[in-house]
Amino acid sequence: MKAYIDDFNLIRIEGLEPIKYVAMKNNKVRLKRINKTTVLGYLKNELVLNIENIVYVNDYKLVLEIGLVTQTASFNQKYQYDGPLGAIYQKDATSFYVFSPTAQDLKVVLDGISYEMIYLDGVWEATIKGDHHLKPYYYLVKNRSF
Repeated sequence: MKAYIDDFNLIRIEGLEPIKYVAMKNNKVRLKRINKTTVLGYLKNELVLNIENIVYVNDYKLVLEIGLVTQTASFNQKYQYDGPLGAIYQKDATSFYVFSPTAQDLKVVLDGISYEMIYLDGVWEATIKGDHHLKPYYYLVKNRSF
């Protein structure tokens, strides 16, 4: 059984067995049956994409995966961003920007040290003091599956 976020107020549940029961904590779900093993759930409250969202289906506890939501006009409107991305160097500090509205956590690793990044409207940011010109770095990204 799998469950997907197809829009901020819409989930899709697919399985190999008939779906009889669907519930979420702190959200009301109105179901539309597509067939015995697939239902759409219309939600009262919008989902937040960068946290773990749980849905209870029959006897299963499922983590909602990212579905079609990233292909919607509402996603593009909510997360439209034209600011800086990547590493922005200055002699006294380097700022790191990553566009990832669906990541649950993101860190930048520089000189073997992991730095927490702050999430704001789909973009993760961290500023690290010091002169880091041409130093290698990488990101650690936590998604639903990893």
